[in-house]
Parts: sequence; structure tokens; C-alpha cells
Amino acid sequence: MSMPTFTARPTFPLFLQGCELEHTFPRTIDLPGPAVISGQPSAATQYSWVLDFTNGGKNPGVVMSRSRMREIEVVVNPLGGIDTLNHVMMAFGAGSWVDLLLNSEVSVSPERYTALYISPTSSHPPLQLRLTAPEEPGFRLEKVPVHNMKEVWGILEVVREQCWLNEILAGCQWKAEGLKTSLGELPQENPATEEELQAILNG
Repeated sequence: MSMPTFTARPTFPLFLQGCELEHTFPRTIDLPGPAVISGQPSAATQYSWVLDFTNGGKNPGVVMSRSRMREIEVVVNPLGGIDTLNHVMMAFGAGSWVDLLLNSEVSVSPERYTALYISPTSSHPPLQLRLTAPEEPGFRLEKVPVHNMKEVWGILEVVREQCWLNEILAGCQWKAEGLKTSLGELPQENPATEEELQAILNG
């Protein structure tokens, strides 16, 4: 009698047949009909369904790295580049995507982030963690127009991987170190008095 392995687990597919991935969403009634050019609908008028990662504008969106934004672009527009994402609503961030996730209010990227990880079971002493932000820029993914289930599936797979990484980083209280002071934050020196100037001249 063989025992089942721990890796064996039931799977629950979201679709019954592979062909259903190509299912195209119907157009909504309140939208005008698509413009026809040479017998084909215009690409700009085909979008009726949108993946909204802002919860109706209540959230700023999902922080995404540039590489994962390119993966989404491949799903939406396989023949284009990230600069051709005209219909995808996203906000550009300053600096690294890690800065956008952990330190979005500061425009200057710190040298590193530090955090103190304490074991929930106290099985080991506290660990001092250090994180250097990568040079890869970041974006906030807000809305993505979709045509069919295949695009929805592909986009959600990419966003799921990014959200998993974001939540791992957000599990610690990171502090910025080595933050460069901007010109506007430089301490102002007090003007010299006449007595101090006279003392310098007199030696």
C-alpha cells in the first residue's frame, strides 16, 4: 500500500476545457458599436472589460517592476514594447520599484533599507536584515483593458507573482539608511555678526 506524497494535492482548474481560454467577452450594451476599418474592428474600440487594481479608485494600484510590466505587455500586445501600452493605466515611479513600495513619499533613493526580524517562536535571536534597492524602475499598475479570458489569466499570473514579493517585503518594518539630503533640506547657517567679523579681521 503506497502512501500519498505531500506534494500531491488536488487541483481546481478555473476552466473546464482549454478552448475556453479563448473566450471573448461580449460588448456591453451601453457602448457604441466598434468602428470598422477594412472589415476589422478598430483596436481602440474593442475594449469593454477592464481589470481594475485600484478598487474603483480607492487604492493607488499595485507596485510593479519594469520586467513584470513587460510581461503584461507581452500578454496584451505581443508585437509591441512597454512604450506601446497606450490603453494600460499606470503611474510612473521615481527610482527603484522597491523605493516605490517601501518609501514612496521620498523622491531620493536611499543607499539601503534595514529591518529587524524577530522570530514569532523566539527560536533564534533577532536578525538584522539589509536590503539594497535594485536599479530597476517601478510603476503602479492601475487598470488594464482585456478582451478575453486568456489575457485575464496571463495578467493575473504576473500580478500574483509581484504581489507575493510585495507582501514578503512589506512583512518587515524597513527603515531607510544613507538617505542623501536634498538641497532644500540643507541646514541654514546663521549669518555672521559684526563682532565675529571684526574678531576674524583682528586675528
